[in-house]
Amino acid sequence: HIFILQATDATFVRKLNDNLSTCSCFKSHKSVMKPSFTINHYAGEVTYDVKNWLEKNRDTIPPTLMSILKLSSNDLLRMIFKGE
Repeated sequence: HIFILQATDATFVRKLNDNLSTCSCFKSHKSVMKPSFTINHYAGEVTYDVKNWLEKNRDTIPPTLMSILKLSSNDLLRMIFKGE
């Protein structure tokens, strides 16, 4: 069976905690009310709020650009963006 899981802000934080907990530059925060994490890098300690993280960082193509790509005179672009 293939299971497709939808990523959420909570699952993102869980993956960070699972994979980076031993890294000295990563600090997890256990607050469920305000999910966040801290990275210690060149700018010092920076805390990132994870609320709406996935949505804010989603790479989507604006609808106007999608329309232009679907109507492109370039066969390859038309094929890719129409799903042919």
